[in-house]
Amino acid sequence: MSSLDSLLSFIIQNENIFGYSILFVSSIIEYIFPPFPGDTVTLFGAFLVAARGWNFYWVFSTATLGSVVGSSIDYFIGHRIRIGVANNTGLGKGINSRFTRFLTKERVDYIKNKIDRYGPAYIMLNRFMPGIRAFFFFAAGAAGMNFLKVTFYNLISVIVWNLIIISVGIFIGSNWPRLFSIFEAYSKIIAALIVLVVAFLLVKFLFFKKAKEN
Repeated sequence: MSSLDSLLSFIIQNENIFGYSILFVSSIIEYIFPPFPGDTVTLFGAFLVAARGWNFYWVFSTATLGSVVGSSIDYFIGHRIRIGVANNTGLGKGINSRFTRFLTKERVDYIKNKIDRYGPAYIMLNRFMPGIRAFFFFAAGAAGMNFLKVTFYNLISVIVWNLIIISVGIFIGSNWPRLFSIFEAYSKIIAALIVLVVAFLLVKFLFFKKAKEN
C-alpha cells in the first residue's frame, strides 16, 4: 500500500473532527512541500461527502482555510527573501547561501516588475496550476505585493477551485477510481502545458541573451 493510500485509509478511519483536520493540514502542506498531493486529499474528502455522508461545508471550509494558510506562509518566506536582498544580508541565519546568491537584487527587481503587471492574474490562476502554486506566492512576497490584495485574489481562486473539485467529487459519487483517474489526467495535461511554457521561456531567454552578447 502506498503512503497516499495509507493516508486516505487513515482519513476513512477518522470520520470526525480529526478527519477534517487532516484535510486542513494537507491543504497547508501542499504549499510548503508541493509534491504532497493536497488536491487528491481534498478530492477524497469530496468523495466521502457523496459516499459516506461527510459534511460538505466542513470539507469545503477546512480545505479552503488550509490553502489560504499555506499560501500565506509562502508569501512571508518570499517577503523575508525581499528584506534579506534589500539589506544585502541574504535570507538571514540558517538559509542556504546558494539560494541567496541566485536571488540577486536584479532578479528580485525583475520578479517585482512582472508581479506589478500581472500579479492579480497569477494569483487568481494559482489553484489551477498543480505543482507550481507555491512559486506565485514566493514571487508575490519577494516583489512586495500587498498581502491583503494577495489574500483577496487567492481566496477567489481557492473558493472557485474547491467548489469545482468538491462538486465534481460529489457528482461522480462513490466511484473513487474514476474520480481519481479524471483528476490525474487533468494534472498531467497541466504539467505538460507548464513544461511547454517553461521550455518556450527558456529558449526565449537564451535567444535574447545570445543576441545581447552579439
